[in-house]
Amino acid sequence: EISTYLNYLVQVFYMEGGTSFQEHNYDEAIDDFKKAFEISKTNGVIDTVAAFNIGMAGVLSENPAVASEYLAVCVEVQFDDPRVYTFYNRSAKQLGDTTRAFEIVKMGRERYPDDLSLLLEEAQLYLETDQKDLLLESLIKAVEADPDNANLYFLIGKTYDDKKEYVVAEEYYKKAAEVKPDFFEAYYNIGAIYVNQAAEMQAQANDLP
Repeated sequence: EISTYLNYLVQVFYMEGGTSFQEHNYDEAIDDFKKAFEISKTNGVIDTVAAFNIGMAGVLSENPAVASEYLAVCVEVQFDDPRVYTFYNRSAKQLGDTTRAFEIVKMGRERYPDDLSLLLEEAQLYLETDQKDLLLESLIKAVEADPDNANLYFLIGKTYDDKKEYVVAEEYYKKAAEVKPDFFEAYYNIGAIYVNQAAEMQAQANDLP
């Protein structure tokens, strides 16, 4: 009978936490989901859904220490949702631990190798740490998984553009524009490539005797 009423109480805090979360009152949501988690624990259950909800709310409220603590529980018991690794990675970044963030994304990619969101999280990490070659590898895998995503082609083009590999960059910008015909930034960057190449030629011409 006690166990039954404890389960009812968990549901009450789930409802309260869900309402707070939807209203973006993340700190209140964390408190409610924590109560649900602790009551379930008293009842002999590791409530991974409550732990995951605490993790999401922690990241969104910029409370990464709490998020990491509860998302680690989800990982430990192998909660089946790739978003666990997405939010766990973000909490590590919020804590300033890039090394740990890479470890988390690697764990997620090993468990969910075809998940696009984790591929993009990996790409974002490479972008933030200025690892252009690894960024390209990650983006190319992502575009293979989602070939109709114009933004991915654009990001690949931009990465080649930054490496001054203009011919390849232009190809990917054009592919982005092909997938999304009104992609202004793709056309703009193609134009910028031509302008930059012209400027280099102009500089060379000015240096001639």
